[in-house]
Amino acid sequence: IAVYDGSRLVQTIKIANVSPYGDKSTQTYDPRGGQTTVVEDMNFDGFRDFRVQAETPAGPNIPYYCFLWEPKSGKFVHSKALDFVTSPEFDQKAKLVRSSNRDSAASYIEEAYKFENGKLTLMESTVTEYAESPDPAQPNKLLKTVTSKKRIDGKMKVVSTSTKLVDR
Repeated sequence: IAVYDGSRLVQTIKIANVSPYGDKSTQTYDPRGGQTTVVEDMNFDGFRDFRVQAETPAGPNIPYYCFLWEPKSGKFVHSKALDFVTSPEFDQKAKLVRSSNRDSAASYIEEAYKFENGKLTLMESTVTEYAESPDPAQPNKLLKTVTSKKRIDGKMKVVSTSTKLVDR
């Protein structure tokens, strides 16, 4: 990736330097017309950053290589922390990085992160899991368990757990 200021080359970014798979991991094609490169403010500092889709997986969990603008150096810096956020969405109003991902066919995770002193910090996490009904008389039902955690006094703590039978 070549970064220019007008006609002057300011920076060259080699994806192979940040990807364990080399440059080939960014050769993605989204037949739905999605974007493989997104430019937006990802750390809520007022500067436009960018991310490059790392691959097009078979499922819904989209990985990215993320680069944040560093005003002091006048260059983009790789953000390993943001790379670990699956399918990120950047809520500019709440200043939260949100992630929704599917851990398996029966497990879904929603997370919200916040930048605190420049460090990406998990603030909330909700895990929804489905299992077979424990009641043999209700085979058309699934057991749905939802566990929510929030950061309280610097630690993630369970704030609620609910379990109920739902239709398949």
